[in-house]
Amino acid sequence: EELILEGVISVEEARTHHARNVITRSVGQGDALQPDLWLLPSAPAERFVVCSDGLNSELRDDDIRTICREHPAPQDAADALVEAALASGGRDNVTVIVLDAVSPA
Repeated sequence: EELILEGVISVEEARTHHARNVITRSVGQGDALQPDLWLLPSAPAERFVVCSDGLNSELRDDDIRTICREHPAPQDAADALVEAALASGGRDNVTVIVLDAVSPA
């Protein structure tokens, strides 16, 4: 992602780039942590997918979007995404969390 943001490679190149799995920051390595934080306004019925590269290395964004739309329950969507990634080759561990933004009652 850092290479994409710096304009070094394209989104499509990132799928196969030789440094796509290089860890640039991690917890437990060094004294100063630099977490990535974003404040995102939620919209009704918005869905977030948090995943490891084991998912987006195997499935394209359009496939992830389609699977999420086909499964209204977040757990069902997460299970289906993992299953699809494994069926596509599953060359890396696949971790997926699906969250639905909802308005407070």
